[in-house]
Amino acid sequence: MKRLAQLGFLSFALAACGGRVDLDAPGNVGPDADVLYDTPIPDEGPPIEGFRSYDAKISGETVTMLGGGPPPPSASPASEGKSFRIDLDAGLRTDGGARALFAAPWADAVMVRACCGSKVTFTAGADKALVGFSAAGGYWRGGDSWESLTVVFDTTGRPIEGTITGRTFLEQGDVAWSGTISAKVTFGPDVSAPSFRTSSSPTFASVPLPWDEHLIEASEPYGKGTELTAFVGEAAKGMKATPLTQSTWLGDAPRGFRLRLTDWDLKMPIRVGAPPVSDPAGNVTVSAAAMQLQGAYVAQRAVPYLRFDDYAGAAMMWGDAKPSTSCGAGKSCIAIGPFKHSYCSGGSKGGVATRLPSGLGIVNASVRAVAKRIATYGGGVIPPGAIRLSAARPGEKAVVGEDTLKWPTTTGTEVDTGWTTLSLKAPGGAETGVAVSAGGVGSTTSGCAYYGGPPMPEEWEITVYVEAITLTK
Repeated sequence: MKRLAQLGFLSFALAACGGRVDLDAPGNVGPDADVLYDTPIPDEGPPIEGFRSYDAKISGETVTMLGGGPPPPSASPASEGKSFRIDLDAGLRTDGGARALFAAPWADAVMVRACCGSKVTFTAGADKALVGFSAAGGYWRGGDSWESLTVVFDTTGRPIEGTITGRTFLEQGDVAWSGTISAKVTFGPDVSAPSFRTSSSPTFASVPLPWDEHLIEASEPYGKGTELTAFVGEAAKGMKATPLTQSTWLGDAPRGFRLRLTDWDLKMPIRVGAPPVSDPAGNVTVSAAAMQLQGAYVAQRAVPYLRFDDYAGAAMMWGDAKPSTSCGAGKSCIAIGPFKHSYCSGGSKGGVATRLPSGLGIVNASVRAVAKRIATYGGGVIPPGAIRLSAARPGEKAVVGEDTLKWPTTTGTEVDTGWTTLSLKAPGGAETGVAVSAGGVGSTTSGCAYYGGPPMPEEWEITVYVEAITLTK
């Protein structure tokens, strides 16, 4: 009976690849679709067992624009000459066919199955990509999204040649093109070692605050067992680390760390080293150039409030923020601006941050904003919201208030909010980090300037005043 069951399973597997293959079989991570074959494709000798890593190089890229017009002469195909790592297992017809892992540098890998024989096609699925590349130059930018790769294997299961197809886009000023692309792929040994990079994102201020996220990231997955201390040494004691992992056919593999400080007294920048780690092909990383985690230092207050008429030197400021006495009633405050603001501009123009020695209660910011319209094209009667408030606890993402500053409705060219209070519930913890930003959040951007669009509907010159930050129960 046991023998009959085994024969029955083998017959089913052979029929599957000869006729219809269910790509949702156990262990499959490919697209949700079935693949049809007209006739069975025989195995041609035993393939190499397990995976082998290759360097796949794209060349001879052909672009066919379908809409928007021909590409300008200055725009080169984004993928020409680019390479990506691919892990291939030619597989057997009886175990579901070939498997592939597409790993472009600094990108999450994509796992796909295909069946069967010496020529197979790996497809990402609807609205997905196997790999992608982008390029830019002057005032244009473009990108390629590769969706399908056909691989020809030799009798030992090694890839001989490949053809890749996909879609492309191109933007020049306010004009855009889209089309299809195809290219050849050649396979060579994977000899590229993993490399590392660091980043510190200014998600609220124009500079990274102590409660912002940091990344230590590898260009491709590496072997397990490397601790955070190998990268940052003793500083790891003051950090909360979340592993960056990447799915592979052989289980999840590490690709670095997401970090937030649990000790806000750690002084930045923090030097990051590149320990010797190896990729699946055995390539060992070499020492990287000087890498650092960047961030501003914010001093902790001894009391749960900061009033600038008492002491204006206990806060961290960024951008166009400075102490001022032009706050009325003889008080001191922080003045941010004047800065230009419209729907075209984004990011923080300046702000102030502090640390209060408590994590429970309501964060309050006493603020005022004065605005003057300086561009009258269009018909807006109030400026865009110009102030945001955030609060954080050590090791966690900051909470950002949903309400921006409310402006009184006016038909004139000047508007004044008067002194008002923005409030936000503290997220708890041993202490609270508080930040007030003017103009927006994050790094400064300008969308209209990039596309060279028409004149702005309205533009305002705004000054924001911050008189006090307190934490009340």
